[in-house]
Amino acid sequence: MKRIIALILIFMFCFTVNVWAEEDIKIRIDDFFTKLDTSPFLIEGRTMIPVRGVLEILGAIISWDGKTQTVAAKRADVEVRMIINQKTAYINGVAVELDVAPILKDGHTYVPLRVISEAFNQDVTWDSKYKIVNIKEKPVRYTQEQLWWGYAVAANLTTVNNGSTRCLGGVSRRPLVKRPKSTDESPAAIASFHRDLLSSGWGIDDREECIKTLQQLYRGMHNEVYLEVKYVLDAMTDKQFSEMMKDIKINDQAKAEINFVKKYDKELGDRGIIGWDWSRMVSVTGWGYLAGYLSYEEATEIIMGVAQSVQKVFDSWDDIGLSYVRGYEFWSGESVDTQGSGAAYRMDIHKKLINYENSPYNTLPWNMSLEPDDNTKTY
Repeated sequence: MKRIIALILIFMFCFTVNVWAEEDIKIRIDDFFTKLDTSPFLIEGRTMIPVRGVLEILGAIISWDGKTQTVAAKRADVEVRMIINQKTAYINGVAVELDVAPILKDGHTYVPLRVISEAFNQDVTWDSKYKIVNIKEKPVRYTQEQLWWGYAVAANLTTVNNGSTRCLGGVSRRPLVKRPKSTDESPAAIASFHRDLLSSGWGIDDREECIKTLQQLYRGMHNEVYLEVKYVLDAMTDKQFSEMMKDIKINDQAKAEINFVKKYDKELGDRGIIGWDWSRMVSVTGWGYLAGYLSYEEATEIIMGVAQSVQKVFDSWDDIGLSYVRGYEFWSGESVDTQGSGAAYRMDIHKKLINYENSPYNTLPWNMSLEPDDNTKTY
């Protein structure tokens, strides 16, 4: 009997080793190695990844139901629900059969990488020599230079935030965020930082609010106010204007807006400060992607759409860049002539973008074709 038990234990041990292949597997997302609290491993040749780690870097919002042993991951308009030890997942409510079931191991939830990569449209490759899983967004129909052109529309604000004009949203997806007053180095840092940014600065707390805000920006969130003032002033005589400004019922903000429109009317013309709204639209789109509210494909399509509008409405990088600065002046009530003001700082950045040899304004031709090519595949 002891011999039989020993043989059974040996068989169980060997079976466990074959099924649970503990290897030093590394995860690289967008060319950045991730530092995770717990390592991926193989089950029956399938890569199992920790939910709180990889998925959070991808921008997914994770939830856990202990009663039903269900883990859910939502990113953009896709939600994946999986139940521990069950080989059926649900993607937006549609059942999908899995090769291996999600499991709990050492207090962590692991799910098969394949279902996540397919659901969230990720391109996954395996480097067998170095045991590296490479994860990137699937390619889109614009060239890299076209995407950089689109990102450059927000070059001023990206520079204010110490970001890169060659990254969607100003930064790459990675676990470490180095920001002022932030010590968060968790895998979720990038996504959570941008969710907080959108919530506190824009009142955006979900996908629907993000899309609504982008629609408002495209129509001209602040430009509508500017143009309303402009059209009223255009219909006034000088005498009527003088009498209006003496009216004690007009508050300081209204007077500042009126004086601004009077000062820059000829420079800005009928376009107003739409460049301010469109530049911020590019930034908010990128942040929405990093926060997990928009997919990569959605974000790039939105940005390239507004980039094409920018190219049609404005004449040069100087033109769109100056519109952004003027819009900031109108919104903030500050002047570029006031030393140390946010407006003066942004004007200084604008001048550097114009004059610096390697800035996107000087490396990306203004008249570049921004039309998509369905044969183009750019990561």
